[in-house]
Order: sequence, then structure tokens, then C-alpha cells
Amino acid sequence: MRKKHSAFTLIEMVTVMTIIVILAGLVVAVVGYVNRKAAMTRASSEIETLRLACQNYKADTGGYPQDTKADGTAGATDTLSPKKHFNPLASEYTNAGKYLYQQLTGDKTGLSGEPDGIPDVGEQIYFKDFDQRMLKLDRDPSSGQITRVYYFWDPFGYPYGYSTAAMREEQIYQNAIKDGVAGTKRKTGDDLPGFNVSTFDLWSTVGDKITSLPASDADRQAEQNKWLKNW
Repeated sequence: MRKKHSAFTLIEMVTVMTIIVILAGLVVAVVGYVNRKAAMTRASSEIETLRLACQNYKADTGGYPQDTKADGTAGATDTLSPKKHFNPLASEYTNAGKYLYQQLTGDKTGLSGEPDGIPDVGEQIYFKDFDQRMLKLDRDPSSGQITRVYYFWDPFGYPYGYSTAAMREEQIYQNAIKDGVAGTKRKTGDDLPGFNVSTFDLWSTVGDKITSLPASDADRQAEQNKWLKNW
């Protein structure tokens, strides 16, 4: 009499493998959601912390960090526009982010001429004891010492946006009024390169990296709606 052998049939094996794949997909999706939620929460907290540091800066200097040049031309923070620049790795973001870091931490030039994580002698510090995860930086591979700091970056690996472009336009208007320039018009709405005319625009693109300007106003608005921002 032939013995019966207990074994999985092909259909049973395929069924089990399908269930495993489905469960693995659910686990990955849940982990991804949890990680993104945590990153969003952290980014919101960091934006608020940066905002408060800028308020401390203003309380001491009379104005927010603004990279307007001595000859009155627009610098890095006056150039970056949340209405025009959507690629967080563009130079407009990195240059403005570097300036913001330098002004808030007093870390302006190290031995290499670049910020190195150590505040310069005599510089005021408005933002300290922060989590170093906020910094895009280089370290010496042997000692672990910070050798260069680039800018503040968000948990998604991109620079925070920091813009004074709208504030600059308001300043230009107010100065023209004070000087009695005829025909002076205040920029508003879509004519403004930013949103906050009395403070600054601060935001995270929450991991989105668009290499070109969205084609329509609706597309630009839809993209901005995804951001974490202070307007």
C-alpha cells in the first residue's frame, strides 16, 4: 500500500506567497506613512524654532535677517521667491539658507572661509543648542569634527526656504513714498515675489523637488499647498 505524503500543492504555495507579498506591502506602506508623519511633525517644529530665532534677531538688531547689499541691490534672501522657485536644491535656496544660518548662529567664516560649526569671535548667537540634524554639513572622517556647514535643511534632506523678497518690495515702496517719488505703486497679490511683506517667508517643500516652474497658477498653488509654511 502506497504511503500518502503531506505536502503543499502549487496553488497553496502561490496563495501563501501572495499573502506574504500583500502583508509586506502593507507593512512598507504603514512604515512609510509613519516616517513621513514624523518628518512632517519635526519640520513643523523646526520652522517654528527658526521663526522664534528670527524674532530674537529682530529684537536685537531691529530687523529680520535680510541679505540686502550695501549698494541696495537684492542679496540671497531678497532673491529667493516662494512664488518663482520650486526646486529646493537650486542655488537660490542654498544661498539664502547659508545666509540665514550665518546670521542666526554667528558662524560666518571658519578657517577655510566657510562656516564650520563654531560661532565667530564677537558674533551674537540667536539660535543655539539646536539639533545638529538640522544642518547640512561635512565632517572630518577620522575625527568626526564638523569641517563645513552649508545651511539648515529639513528632515526630507532639502534646504528650508527663507525669503525676504516680499518684504523688500514693501521697503522699496515705503522708501519711495518717504522720498515723495511720483507715481509710486505698491505691489500686491500676484505682483509680489512673496507673501509676508512685514516679516519673511519660511517653508519646507516636504520632499518635493520640481526642477521647473509649474506651468499654471493652479499648478503652482497646488504645489505650495503641500508645503509647510508660515503664510
